[in-house]
Amino acid sequence: MAGKLLFLNSHRAKSGIVDGQRLPAEYVLLAKVFGCGPLDRTQTLDMGLEYEILDELPTDGNGASFEAVCEQVADGIVSDALANDQAIQLAWSGGIDSTVALISIVARLIDRGELERLTVLLSLDSIREYPRFYAKSIQGKLRTEPLPIPIPTALREDALTVTGEHGDQLFGSDHLADLVKSGLAQRPYADVLPLFFFDKLGCTESAKRLMEYLAPQVEKAPVPISTAFDFIWWCNFSLKWQQVALRIPAFRRGAIEPFVRTTRHFFGDPRFQAWSLSNPQVRRIQDWRAYKLEAKKVILDATGDFEYFVGKEKAPSLKRVLVDRRRQGRDRYRVHMYDDYQVELEVFQIKNRGRAL
Repeated sequence: MAGKLLFLNSHRAKSGIVDGQRLPAEYVLLAKVFGCGPLDRTQTLDMGLEYEILDELPTDGNGASFEAVCEQVADGIVSDALANDQAIQLAWSGGIDSTVALISIVARLIDRGELERLTVLLSLDSIREYPRFYAKSIQGKLRTEPLPIPIPTALREDALTVTGEHGDQLFGSDHLADLVKSGLAQRPYADVLPLFFFDKLGCTESAKRLMEYLAPQVEKAPVPISTAFDFIWWCNFSLKWQQVALRIPAFRRGAIEPFVRTTRHFFGDPRFQAWSLSNPQVRRIQDWRAYKLEAKKVILDATGDFEYFVGKEKAPSLKRVLVDRRRQGRDRYRVHMYDDYQVELEVFQIKNRGRAL
């Protein structure tokens, strides 16, 4: 008998069926809009199946600065590695989040004279995204290895694998880019979200049903939700968190609990979650270049790269690493996992090449 659901990917959620059980139509609409298998951390939404939440929502805020939390989290990761005599491998995509994680981990390792424990996993895409950082801070200074594709094959039981995951959940969502650039992100969500959902779903009735489905869940937010930015951030923070936490190890396949234990998402720490709840100003931006500004300040302090600080915009960093796109052809994957941590994977084929995962 199946236990409680821990993970389902976008294709599984959008199929509307898990192990023969039909998911509510409104849940499927939610999965289509946000491109994931949502699991509600407030446990308000009915998804037709029992599910378990691994990272509870924090109940208190955090008065520490973003920079201070970076230092605290990095120190904890390094301390754990030293206590267990483990290596650290950090997956550097070249994006803002993994660059902050790398800067923070390197600083702590240097403080402890343990820099040799670190290996940076990177690719040509990583270097192309931030070539100046690679040339100044990585090349010839840090041990590197090619980032394997798919990235789940890099996970090890005998080392801590650090990622930049959950950065978007703290700050907002890349779904917000067009709304910020069009000046709609700071408008009341009741005015904007029906149009946003209609744009994604192409149906007024579906947009209305999804708004009604989410209404009681949004009321559970521990902070005020008033703008379109607030609303989409809250959905990302409360509904997508677990999917993001497990999506890399889940594509390892098989029994993955050991790899979940040794995968450390830098921004998944509860102290970052509390920081996000305590700092609503990060959700008041009018210019998309200000997205993740606090994270870019950490990079500026470490590199002096003012051009990056003022001009860098969020870019997708996982689009080519969960599966090997060069080999998958028309194959796509429906993935889910219960609390036994045994990945269930179904392969299906699309008629035409298109977006995957």
